[in-house]
Amino acid sequence: MNGKIRMANTVQTEIEGNIAHLRINRPHARNALSQELITELSAEFKSIDSNDDIHVVVLSGVGDHFGAGYDLNVDWRNLYGKRNPVGTRRMLSECVEFEMNPWRCSKPVIAMVRGYCLAGSCELSMMCCITYASDTARFGEPEIKFSAVPPA
Repeated sequence: MNGKIRMANTVQTEIEGNIAHLRINRPHARNALSQELITELSAEFKSIDSNDDIHVVVLSGVGDHFGAGYDLNVDWRNLYGKRNPVGTRRMLSECVEFEMNPWRCSKPVIAMVRGYCLAGSCELSMMCCITYASDTARFGEPEIKFSAVPPA
């Protein structure tokens, strides 16, 4: 797949030589994390991890932003059943599991951040080996204002 872009619904993958470029592709939503994106990006990390021809991963967002965090138009708690401690714990566990993908990857992962890098997207960038921030990058954990603890 050298030089070609593979498109899932929410993730673009491009292999250039020994470099895998993973691009979060939801610019209409400032690359907010959706369930579909989580599934597709996790699958791409697994595929890349098992590919010995790839030596480094560059993670970025399509458009002006790395990511605005978890998509607030999704009722995340209801995806995991009733709003109760068990459902909330399961939701948080799966969020952390997703955010750990760059950390667990056997290849170095570089986050290329421009624009918003908030909440879950910020935590995802923190799990990378290196985060390169452009002049427009804005990092934040806005959930702290509401007494929510970031899972990372």
